[in-house]
Amino acid sequence: MQSQMTYSNKRLMINFYQDQLKKFYKLGIGAELPSNIKVSDRLIDSTRRRMLVLKSEHDSTLSEAAFRYRKKSITMQFAKNLQKANRR
Repeated sequence: MQSQMTYSNKRLMINFYQDQLKKFYKLGIGAELPSNIKVSDRLIDSTRRRMLVLKSEHDSTLSEAAFRYRKKSITMQFAKNLQKANRR
């Protein structure tokens, strides 16, 4: 039987992915991480998608309208941050 993540564990994972995204945006596309991985659109997008999956599981108690609003605002923020990163 697979154990389910607790509320606090999901929150920790969501925070981890949010922190990673902030770091990626701050460094910018093409920058190299200490682990010899380059920040790319693909890395940012996959990190964002994983964060959204965790958030949707975490927020499953939200109404459908509230969930759509949150997803839309996260996606819009992602687009703004990506534009900033590409300007560098």
